[in-house]
Amino acid sequence: MNVSYGNTGRKVIREKDEANDPFCYKRVVLKASSVMVWGCFAANGFGNLHFCKGTIKAPDYIRVLEVNLRPSLQRLFGRKRYLFQQDNAIPHTAKITKTWLRTKRVPVLEWPAESPDLSPIENIWRILKRNMAQRRPAIYNSYKIICGRNGKKFLQTP
Repeated sequence: MNVSYGNTGRKVIREKDEANDPFCYKRVVLKASSVMVWGCFAANGFGNLHFCKGTIKAPDYIRVLEVNLRPSLQRLFGRKRYLFQQDNAIPHTAKITKTWLRTKRVPVLEWPAESPDLSPIENIWRILKRNMAQRRPAIYNSYKIICGRNGKKFLQTP
């Protein structure tokens, strides 16, 4: 999931008597940043959340998996069998990622291309984004703190 954060605003250049003239308003978007959030869940709960600034490439994704996947799987499944599901994002389908998953013996569910609506985690990301937007954290660390401490709370529908 990617969440953009930062300031956006309007720039107004006008004379006193032009207060409501739409031609005096110029939309200005100040540089916004984004946060990529990796997470997982199963029927019995949520795994780790991991935050990365900006976009990631396959080696970055593998590092995220190295840190978060096994602990999450252990907590969610123990010794039970599981099937790992991910979408077809480029870092997920890269040859080095597939090789890493095979080497680590992570069983991966084959996923149809261009089908994010089938992925259950997309519903979780949608709820999380909506609930986080109400808080409007201004900086990256605010997302980590708010989501990390209150992740489950933000997944509850109001």
